[in-house]
Amino acid sequence: MKEISNKQILKLLKQKLDSLTLLEKQNEELNKELEILNNKLEESESFKSHFISNVTNEIINPFSSVMGLSKAIMKLKGNDLQKAPSLASLIYSEAAFLDFQLNNIFAAAKIEAGEIAFEVSTINISDLIENSIKKLQHDIDKKNIELTYKPEFTEGSEKLYYFKSDSEKLQLIVVNLLSNAIKSIDKNGKISINTKLDNGNLIIEITDNGKGINEKEKNKIFDRFTRIDTNINSLNPGNGLGLSVVKGLLDIIEGKIDIKSTVGKGTTVTVTVPEAVDTESVFDDDLFDDFDNETF
Repeated sequence: MKEISNKQILKLLKQKLDSLTLLEKQNEELNKELEILNNKLEESESFKSHFISNVTNEIINPFSSVMGLSKAIMKLKGNDLQKAPSLASLIYSEAAFLDFQLNNIFAAAKIEAGEIAFEVSTINISDLIENSIKKLQHDIDKKNIELTYKPEFTEGSEKLYYFKSDSEKLQLIVVNLLSNAIKSIDKNGKISINTKLDNGNLIIEITDNGKGINEKEKNKIFDRFTRIDTNINSLNPGNGLGLSVVKGLLDIIEGKIDIKSTVGKGTTVTVTVPEAVDTESVFDDDLFDDFDNETF
């Protein structure tokens, strides 16, 4: 048997030591990755817990309010009947909020199941934006928000213009973004909506002067179970579905979203949607049957 020299032994030992050092480093990296993954899982479970609590509150609370206010109207007599219009207005507001939340929940479920198809129709952009504003007019008035809508028209279309896309999905996107802008403002704030057509794309820009979003939060806002304010009793209601639904619907209609925000100054959200080819869908999509211009 050939004898191994001291030099060779040292070389082998060094190789083994290097291997052990590398394994130790790899183990440390794996442990860090496992720790990060575990933290994400714990965070996800916490978000889901808040989500379930928020969804429960935001379905039960407005429903209870509608029931209570309806009973109050039924009991009105004599001079008290003059209170009926204001109570009816509150009922409408609570019912509209409930309908909005349910639409988001149903949309999220349909997106997750892959059961939403791209249904192309011709959209009157001005009507779509104005109807979206009407759906949230009560909240806008309640906070005394100054809202302006500025469409950028092309020559010969001074009052309206048309665009091919999915009307129902695009409206739910706009309502969610406008709702978020309203929530970000305490009172007496400003929101502007600008729309324009550019090289076959519809561009919708919503700007508010609310509290804004920091960079860390911007990385999480499209997660399904994430709310920037996770306090169940927050003054800004919402279950964390809004922007995840927006992102999911934009993926379906091949749109993009860009968010620019400064904490304490406000946020600008820009949605870009390419004009669609009017082809017949191969799937049934009954998600938005009740999501029309009269009810919300």
